[in-house]
Amino acid sequence: GVRTCRCAEISPAQKQFGMTDATGAALARVEEHICTTLNEITQIDCMTQSPEVDNDLLFASITALVDGLEHVQTDSRSADIRLPLQLLECIDTARSPDEFSAALAEHSAAAKRDLGIKTQALNSLGEAVQRLAAQEALLSSSAELPLPHTTATS
Repeated sequence: GVRTCRCAEISPAQKQFGMTDATGAALARVEEHICTTLNEITQIDCMTQSPEVDNDLLFASITALVDGLEHVQTDSRSADIRLPLQLLECIDTARSPDEFSAALAEHSAAAKRDLGIKTQALNSLGEAVQRLAAQEALLSSSAELPLPHTTATS
């Protein structure tokens, strides 16, 4: 069967994470070339299983497959896709990328909790400094007030 490609526009979430229109267009081209290449592989597979192989058509399909892979490589360079090394190591060791995602989510949640604690501590410190500053202002302003007069008795 022929594969269909979904070359959609960049979503707002992708833009939020810094994906540019140029990167999105490059990714769409990569996806299109991947789909075309997969279709060529399917066609070659069907031809090689056929009792009557048209060598010229097979050669043309193999050439189209190589061209498609070269396009994928060229367009993926311009997409400037950067993957975390830990994700690649996860895949290289035959672990599921979902493990990496789960660990990343847990790390993010822990960082958020830590940030909340630090923010609360800094807010408390700021309030304490403001109280001390207010007290200091009262003390320094009371020094400028005249002292009550005392009468001396004889």
